[in-house]
Amino acid sequence: MEMGSFAIGFGVGFVIAMILFGSRKRGADLTGPPAALTARAKAMNDTELHAEARRLKAQGQLIDAIKLWRAATGLGLKDSKDAVERL
Repeated sequence: MEMGSFAIGFGVGFVIAMILFGSRKRGADLTGPPAALTARAKAMNDTELHAEARRLKAQGQLIDAIKLWRAATGLGLKDSKDAVERL
């Protein structure tokens, strides 16, 4: 395994762990995004979603941006993370 592949795998694993353990600390349901977030995300159009995800990312809230993206699009964790990082 190349060092670059290891770093990418470690980074994705770290984000997954942060989402799971961060949610567990708050006592949240780990099966998906909170209902309030899902409702808010589904009410957004594409322009609003991109703007809100960019704002969260710029404020250092990458995990919240990924959660928002997942709730709005229904994509998986890795695809959502990749999409937010491309913004």
